Amino acid sequence: MSLFATSPVVVSDGTDDHSFAFRAQLPDNKSVVGEYTEPAASAEANSKLLVKQDESAKTKRKRLFSRRFDLVISDGVTFEPVTINYSIAYDKRHDEDTIEALGHNVTVALLTKAEFFSNFSEGHI
Repeated sequence: MSLFATSPVVVSDGTDDHSFAFRAQLPDNKSVVGEYTEPAASAEANSKLLVKQDESAKTKRKRLFSRRFDLVISDGVTFEPVTINYSIAYDKRHDEDTIEALGHNVTVALLTKAEFFSNFSEGHI
């Protein structure tokens, strides 16, 4: 079953739309890993989403959503990687609605606070 209701999934960065299409299920020894690519992005940007569903533990469930892309650095030529992760680990006996309400929804609300990104990326705690 697909993570997103549509494929490609289109999101905006506030200026431009970005379209991600499911590319493949990747081999992994203990997880199911899916890769979405951004076909309109340059080859140098290597823009993708990775979704990892780890079911290897008997009582724990682990999920990872990773946004990865290469971005040109200050020399104007060299591309270096950027990775932003969102992960969840919980006991399989937890109620998923409660995890969504108290964990996911609160986390997303905090991440979208106006000051969060600049303060976090500058190393503030």
